[in-house]
Amino acid sequence: MFAGLHIRANEKYPSTVVLINQDLKATDTYTFKTDTELYALINDLSPTILGIGSPTSLPLGLCCLEPNCNCQYAITGNKGRVSEIQMASMSISCFYTTRGSISKNLIYRSINIYNSLSSSGHKVIETYPHATKSILFKTKESSSSKFTNSQSPTDYPYPFLGSGHSSSWDKNTLNAALSAYTAGLYHSELTDSVGDEHEGLIIIPSLR
Repeated sequence: MFAGLHIRANEKYPSTVVLINQDLKATDTYTFKTDTELYALINDLSPTILGIGSPTSLPLGLCCLEPNCNCQYAITGNKGRVSEIQMASMSISCFYTTRGSISKNLIYRSINIYNSLSSSGHKVIETYPHATKSILFKTKESSSSKFTNSQSPTDYPYPFLGSGHSSSWDKNTLNAALSAYTAGLYHSELTDSVGDEHEGLIIIPSLR
């Protein structure tokens, strides 16, 4: 099975894990608040691949994202990670991982989770749910943040829906599922990678 993770910046709020089976169909959803809870959950589930839909590395040359630190970008003129710049060149909109980012707490947490799970022997990749939607599905999200009872999940062209859980999914759960789906595609060698291997790669659905 494959897992996808959507992380919140603060442990006060629930983050989400979605499982997808070998047929790339969503089977289960889980929530957790603390990293300790997540590590126990992943150890119990033991997915083949876990996709994290948030940054798992810093730009080359930076040791942190603090504005008052003396660390410097290794590539002059870069405004983010190589992977993010490459996606922008493909017209895939994204947030850049930059010094002073308002998302730095999320980024720090994501990097710590990635490093901890990888060092524990889990296969972990970085995904970008918006890229998966843009490349494969090209769909406009509902103006509502949650699927309602009056909406059928089959109105949305996501092949992993239909497990019976999707009627109560919010956007965070959908993003976790997109990361899990990307992990499944990666397992089947149906993905490409963008970025610099020394900095960190993002796995996206194959463009070929």
